[in-house]
Amino acid sequence: MSVSSYADNSESTPASRALPRLLVVEPDRLTQWSIAKFLARWFTIRRTGSVDGARALLREQPVDDLLLSGNLPAGAAEALDAFAREQNPAVRTILMVTGEGELPRLPGADLIEKPFELSALARLLGVPAAELAQA
Repeated sequence: MSVSSYADNSESTPASRALPRLLVVEPDRLTQWSIAKFLARWFTIRRTGSVDGARALLREQPVDDLLLSGNLPAGAAEALDAFAREQNPAVRTILMVTGEGELPRLPGADLIEKPFELSALARLLGVPAAELAQA
């Protein structure tokens, strides 16, 4: 199980502002890193490539946003979404899909199709356009 945190946001964020917590569940480590590096200004990010790692991180701390790979094993996205909602009923879930295969059934989840611009993901997560223009 590989899990990591990424929070290189100390210089660009006022200390008084608590950042939303984002969990990235993506088997591809380069994709994990790219997302974490880009979004670290606006989120406290934890990331993992496995379902077991995601469950462990969610047990440690609820998240505000959950970003799930569409390449997880069958039923895993639904199970992780349900588990995250037990911890925080207001969690926002985004599913990264490739356009191939059957989509998990996640009522209320947003979809973003790979490949995507990181700024499009940031906007979907609620980052203001004005802040993205400065990134």
